[in-house]
Amino acid sequence: MIDVTTLSTYLYCPRKLFLDKVLNLKKPMTQAMLIGKIKHVFMQKIVESLEKLVVSINKSDVERNMIPVKVRERFTSIMNSLINENKIDILAHELSLETIKLELELVMDKEVLYFSDLIQKNIKQYGVYSIPLWEQFSPKFRTEIYLASKELHLKGKIDRLVILPELSIPLEFKFGKSNKIYDGYKIQIGAYILLLQSCGYASGYGAVLFPELAIQEKISMNPFLKHEITQLIKKATIILSENSLPSYCNNKIKCNACPFRIRCYDEDFINEEMRKLHKITGKVKQTKALNRT
Repeated sequence: MIDVTTLSTYLYCPRKLFLDKVLNLKKPMTQAMLIGKIKHVFMQKIVESLEKLVVSINKSDVERNMIPVKVRERFTSIMNSLINENKIDILAHELSLETIKLELELVMDKEVLYFSDLIQKNIKQYGVYSIPLWEQFSPKFRTEIYLASKELHLKGKIDRLVILPELSIPLEFKFGKSNKIYDGYKIQIGAYILLLQSCGYASGYGAVLFPELAIQEKISMNPFLKHEITQLIKKATIILSENSLPSYCNNKIKCNACPFRIRCYDEDFINEEMRKLHKITGKVKQTKALNRT
């Protein structure tokens, strides 16, 4: 099986996929990568805390308009604990704790508004509090959901799954100041929908969530998207199994953003890594580093 992220990596650059998954080159952890990692964990812990938060809500909280306050207090506590847990890595990457706090607060502000509103809507609809409220609460959420399908030859982990009585909606988090939908995003959501369907969940669409912008971009499954995903699975599988070094990417914008950009153009290094691979596997169809498209 191959991972859903493998498909988007292939779409970005087959050579990058080869360097990452076949040659197993180490990717340096950049400041942006560390910040993104911490934000993903923050979003995960928010969902994990939701049941205790909802159960803690009582009638007095509603009457005194305390729900947004309690939500913010809970999320702030999560944020502070997360910063403390990652303090060494943050400082090692020459980031200040205040910088990380400001970054997380951008995410937290939108999540506080969303979940405060959702809790109040559920209370208004059902007229109950505490445990009875959680029992009827809708939608429910799960986070970091791992799914695998032998039929699809695919596996993946969904950032957040929105669970409604008759529908499951996968969400993929993307952090940044742009809400542009790249082809790789569509592939990821489409692949998660196919995985959910293969595993018995009712799912027909998903969304890319930009937490800092409070924007969700809906992506629906259709025959064309399904065909593209199945073809990508086949192409990526070939890359991973044949040990054939792909051509350079001809998009320099992609190259400039790639964590492998220095190693990728180092002929001596790549040739040596290919020789090592050849020695281990006994089969390499192509060992030239300078094959271009």
